[in-house]
Amino acid sequence: MWFASDGPGTDAFLREIGRQRPDLEALRYFNQRLAAGYDLRPRLDEIRTPTLILNGAADFFGPQISARELIAIPGSRAVMLPDAGHWPFAETPERLHARL
Repeated sequence: MWFASDGPGTDAFLREIGRQRPDLEALRYFNQRLAAGYDLRPRLDEIRTPTLILNGAADFFGPQISARELIAIPGSRAVMLPDAGHWPFAETPERLHARL
């Protein structure tokens, strides 16, 4: 699940997500029909609200790249959360809340 480390927050998150069942038809529809044309990066400069970009430094998906791209939102600010992966709200909620 792309956590930076294990701990009570990640354990609780995994227990909760384990109770949920994904909608496989919706996922299939997105992957087959929408994902290829879902790149909205050229329109980021249209966002007109203060934007805080929070990324876990150990995120598997490459947060440094996404933060550099999302900074195209006018007036945005990017913050890297150390010791967090893709789920900083579960791994380091205190750091996430402090930044918010």
